[in-house]
Amino acid sequence: IPKRFFTEGLVSTPWPIPPAECGVTLFSASIAYMLQLVTPLTSQPAQFSPARLPNHGPGRIQYGHGLVSVAAKFRLILSACRDMDMESSDSPPGRMANPITGFLAAVGAWTIHAVQTFGDFGCFLSSIIYGIFAGMKRRTIRELFIQMYEMGTLSIPVVMLGGGFIGAVLAVEAYPQFKAIGAGNRVGSVIVISVVKQIGPVLTAVMLAGRLGGSMTAELGTMRVTEQIDALRVMAADPVRTLVVPRVLACIIMTPVLTVFSDAIGILGGWLISVGVEGVRNYPFWHYAQTGMDMFTVFVGLIKAFFFGLVISTIACYKGFRCGNGAQGVGRACTESFVSGFCVILLANFILAVMLNNIYVMLWPNQPSIL
Repeated sequence: IPKRFFTEGLVSTPWPIPPAECGVTLFSASIAYMLQLVTPLTSQPAQFSPARLPNHGPGRIQYGHGLVSVAAKFRLILSACRDMDMESSDSPPGRMANPITGFLAAVGAWTIHAVQTFGDFGCFLSSIIYGIFAGMKRRTIRELFIQMYEMGTLSIPVVMLGGGFIGAVLAVEAYPQFKAIGAGNRVGSVIVISVVKQIGPVLTAVMLAGRLGGSMTAELGTMRVTEQIDALRVMAADPVRTLVVPRVLACIIMTPVLTVFSDAIGILGGWLISVGVEGVRNYPFWHYAQTGMDMFTVFVGLIKAFFFGLVISTIACYKGFRCGNGAQGVGRACTESFVSGFCVILLANFILAVMLNNIYVMLWPNQPSIL
């Protein structure tokens, strides 16, 4: 109850309200104000008539076709509430919102949504990690091998085709530049290092994000829309351990394997164009390729492929589990899965490149960086 009701003499009860009358006062005034709030929702508005209320004893308020009893001493409170509502209804509409305020509100809403999504994804990832280390049942292991076949064996032709053309394009673009400075025979080292350390893992991850990411998101999203995931929960089965863990493990295992295939065909395509088309001699090509590459370079590509597989699988499964209803929701989830996976792959590649290059400098300080 506003304090001015008491300080301006609208109510004879002093302020603060005595403890004996506090409960009755709050209850009666709350009823009156709630009636005023629901008035727009009714076909017949509440009518406050303080003049009809007796000076002593309970009073009555006409509300629709019925009467509501309140204490007579609060008739002025009801009248004041009526006057305040009438003034607010007669006031002109407010001015349009400030564009800067609207922009800040939109940025704040987007930030809150991003933080909530990131936290939800963290909880989802933690459940995946728990499911991996908690052990897998026989049925989950069988599902793991099925997913490894679908993700790995069936993806080999696509990955090899992309790797071969990338190696050939590198040879076509790099050889004229090296020939201009009199180092045409050294093009083999550039092709090998570029394919094994950077282009091979990233290209394989992007192709898998389009092929496997969209497939996993569509499959899990359809299962969610058709309530198959809810059926697993009803049968006391953990959907994450049953559906997500085999797919994540299969993607983590098969992405480095597919990267090796992509690297091998990429180097072969670069050698074929350099030697067969550009005229580079065979021995200098392989000699400088072996000189420029070491085991650390190979491990860098495999480490990147491991993390790329984790990124692709977790984002795809998360989008599938959180997709919207209907076919439109599944399609939107597939699009978001590929776009998010592609962006995270590029970000992870940059972070891993910087970290691994610093590790290389720490382990071999006398060697030049070959990032």
